[in-house]
Amino acid sequence: MSRMNSAGAGVDSAATLANTESASADAGATVLETRITVSNKLGLHARAAAQLVKLAAGFDSAIQLSLAAGESPGGATKTADAKSIMDVMMLAAAQGCELTLTVRGRDATAAAAAVGGLFAARFGEGE
Repeated sequence: MSRMNSAGAGVDSAATLANTESASADAGATVLETRITVSNKLGLHARAAAQLVKLAAGFDSAIQLSLAAGESPGGATKTADAKSIMDVMMLAAAQGCELTLTVRGRDATAAAAAVGGLFAARFGEGE
C-alpha cells in the first residue's frame, strides 16, 4: 500500500512501519562497554579467535572488540565484529593488549559476561 508524502513522492507504508519498528528496537537495546585484557600467552591466535566467534554467534547482540591506536600495529585503532573470524584475527591482539568490548542488544549483559569469562579463563589455555 502506498501513500503520498508532502513532496508528492510515493511512500510505502509497510517499509515505513518496518523502519519504525527497527528504530524502536534499537532505542531499547542495552549497550555495555568494558575494557578486557588479552592474558593468554599466544593472544588472539586462530584457536582463541575461533572460540570467541563461536561464543559470540550464540547471542543476538552485536559484539565488537576495539584495539586502541597505541596498542595496534600500524598505529590506527582497529575494531572487529566478534562474530567474524577474519575481523578478530586481523586485530592481531597479543598477550597484554587491552581491548574495549562493546555489546549492544537485548542479551548484552549475558553476552558481555560470557565474552569476559572466556578472556578471564585465558581461552582454556592455562597460561
